[in-house]
Amino acid sequence: MNARAKLLAILVRDGGIDWHRRSGWRSLLRAALLLVNPEKLARLLELDLVKDTLVPVRGAESFAFLTRALYLARALDMEQRLDCALHHYAYEQATFSPAYVDAVYRGEGLELWRGASDDHEFVIRLVTANDNLFEGSLSIVAFVDAQRVCVLSFSYVDAALFGAASEPIAFITRKQSGRHSEEQHAFSRAFDHSSPPYFCLAALAGVALAIGMRAIAGIRHDAHPSWHPRDAEGMRKSYEGFWALFHAADLDEKAVRIPLPLEPRDLADVAKSHRRRAKARRRHWAAVTASAAAALRPYLTRPPKDEVS
Repeated sequence: MNARAKLLAILVRDGGIDWHRRSGWRSLLRAALLLVNPEKLARLLELDLVKDTLVPVRGAESFAFLTRALYLARALDMEQRLDCALHHYAYEQATFSPAYVDAVYRGEGLELWRGASDDHEFVIRLVTANDNLFEGSLSIVAFVDAQRVCVLSFSYVDAALFGAASEPIAFITRKQSGRHSEEQHAFSRAFDHSSPPYFCLAALAGVALAIGMRAIAGIRHDAHPSWHPRDAEGMRKSYEGFWALFHAADLDEKAVRIPLPLEPRDLADVAKSHRRRAKARRRHWAAVTASAAAALRPYLTRPPKDEVS
């Protein structure tokens, strides 16, 4: 069996192709296209984090994200998709300790922040994406009383993907709130009318700052893998509208750049009657960022370059 055939066998055996879906033959075609770059694919499949952790934990879903119709962003071709997957898992393997892998991949996730108010418990965890991987390899998840209320998914990619200087950057590719009104209201009451997406973004900012990043990237709505014309306006508000609150600047057709530390809009733009509450929300977000950074630092295998505080 030649090298390409062996790689295809791994993808089939470990879940790159879902034969139970009508798109199975399309997945097979995309798997074949992956074999155009057998060296890169082999490097990905041989990473310890992939073969010793991702495959045992995800089982038949291990590589399905590579053979879906879309991965991370709509504009990515097959080679870019493979580059993104390889960059993410190689970076994660090189940056974090085995204890991190146990917590994020094998446990309930790495706790980044915790709060309590009025008999409610609030927790934010860093976990491997638990429902799909094609919208991001990792997720920042907010819980209220163990009920998931927000998911922010991302992957570590090379900023050259966006035409910027080559360096690792966290690329947010999914922002989704849960439809649990009681828990959402409890969160709002506890944190001065803030909402879980702001806390999740603040937590990701802490993760990125702890490893020395000076910016994160946010996906544009029409580059999202789940974009559809009928949802365009709602998604634009949910993505670009949200990133704009933190001084996002254009990168390319796929993403915007959000500088770190997070810089919310000027308080002068907030109505005077709302400024006290706005200041309180910013204190909450800053506390989440500091908590997330402190939680992650013990799991770094090497000091970050030029860490931003």
